[in-house]
Amino acid sequence: MRAAALDRTRGFLLTKSIDGLPKVNGSFQLQALRMGRFLTQIARLWYEPVPTVQDLVAYLKLAARLEAAGVPRVARPHLLLIFQLFGAAHTSTTGLIEWPHAGERPLDLHSVVATGLSNDGKAIEFWNSWGSGWGDHGIGSVGLDYLAEHFTEAWCRWDGRWGLNWHKVELRELNDAAHLRRTWMIENPVRSQRMLGTRDGDTWFVESFGSYSLATDSGVDIIQIRNGYGLRMGWAYLCAHRDTTESVLMELFVMPVFRGQGLGSVLEGISCDFARSTGSIKMTVLLHEADGKVLANRGAARKFLKSRGYTLLWRDAACPRLAGVAKKQL
Repeated sequence: MRAAALDRTRGFLLTKSIDGLPKVNGSFQLQALRMGRFLTQIARLWYEPVPTVQDLVAYLKLAARLEAAGVPRVARPHLLLIFQLFGAAHTSTTGLIEWPHAGERPLDLHSVVATGLSNDGKAIEFWNSWGSGWGDHGIGSVGLDYLAEHFTEAWCRWDGRWGLNWHKVELRELNDAAHLRRTWMIENPVRSQRMLGTRDGDTWFVESFGSYSLATDSGVDIIQIRNGYGLRMGWAYLCAHRDTTESVLMELFVMPVFRGQGLGSVLEGISCDFARSTGSIKMTVLLHEADGKVLANRGAARKFLKSRGYTLLWRDAACPRLAGVAKKQL
């Protein structure tokens, strides 16, 4: 696993081998984020879906605003964009993704790292993985009008050590650049509790910290469980929407090697306690499309959620790419 973290090619192949569709490009992004969180030494790394192109633009504007304020790159949001490509993209000399011609062969989904907006604000610039000989030394751009038709999904990766959370001022109140930088760089606290694992002699450490989701304009509680070796075995991302009585588990995941120990039930139970403390009376869990593609685990999420009292609603939403949602009363 450590070798995979150091070698991009090996890491890519390993991720593809567990995502369920190893021959389909574009299907592994969520799995890669999960594996990256398990392997990385960044203690408070987390990720969230970016539902729409408009939300993606808002994140890029926030990243540019933070950069202008002097916030280091490691403390700014990092964005992954997935969209549909067509054949002519491979031979683009400018890096601009253009509209397909009539009858042009579609390629598979393609993932790029969104780096910012163009000067006129009508396109998103990105770093591509096709080498420096493609586009502008490996840099390309795609118009917002193109993404309106061919956008698939996007993800934002955060380092929760910095940024906003439940206890800081709201983003709309940070108009001064110096005030924004000082507030953003105040380190967020971590709450930690030691508990006995379900196996004899096991010690678990339950950690939680607060962060912020721009897409929902809400605070997020990140809950993770480590073992005695410091490895993150599982985690949950709980979002309590502003002015509602419903909380959403954007992610509830246990690394496959640690399953069967009751980690999922512990994480879900803690998440429900957190949600009740904010006044929520309903919990919703997102069932990502990627989980439905992992053939070895087909049905596992359904069985687990039913055991925890959830009602399943299949294909309840289209973006982010969901197989459905699960709901229950708290």
